Amino acid sequence: MSTFFDRYENNDSQVNQTPGGTRAQVQSSYQHKYVEHRMEFVARIRGVDYINHSIATNLEGVWDSLAKSDKPVVWIAGNIDHQADYNMLNEVISDHVKAIVAMGPHKNFRLMQAFSKYVKTMVDATNMDEAVMYACSIAEPGYKILFSPGCGSYGEYESFKERGRDFKTRVIDIYKGLLRG
Repeated sequence: MSTFFDRYENNDSQVNQTPGGTRAQVQSSYQHKYVEHRMEFVARIRGVDYINHSIATNLEGVWDSLAKSDKPVVWIAGNIDHQADYNMLNEVISDHVKAIVAMGPHKNFRLMQAFSKYVKTMVDATNMDEAVMYACSIAEPGYKILFSPGCGSYGEYESFKERGRDFKTRVIDIYKGLLRG
């Protein structure tokens, strides 16, 4: 667990005024029934929720996380297996996803092609830093950025836990950047 959140352990949320009059909210990850990497609320920054679902290592996990969304989603996807059957996601993509950021060292043309009729904004990112920055630039207040990769780490990370912690670190860096101005 990040020491950044330790300061907020006994609070439901902390709201801070950031330079320039914008507001950023970070809520504790120590919520009731909290499970790290399973639909884990990381932060709300400028009205956008950041959710870590790094445990989703298959399309069923992605489907579950998208189907539960009550907000428009910018989905950060991993380099999903090229043999995967994307059809199972068509309805939830159509209903919930406003943009897709495909993260990984290889272009995921098949993923982009599968959902191009449902999603207009699709971006490739080579690493987590790029993926979070692209998602942040696309999302509007009221959106949710959902990191639900739908694949294993394929050598990029030791485990889904390390990958999820990297996502959280990138989000916290955005928050800290707002505080610095």
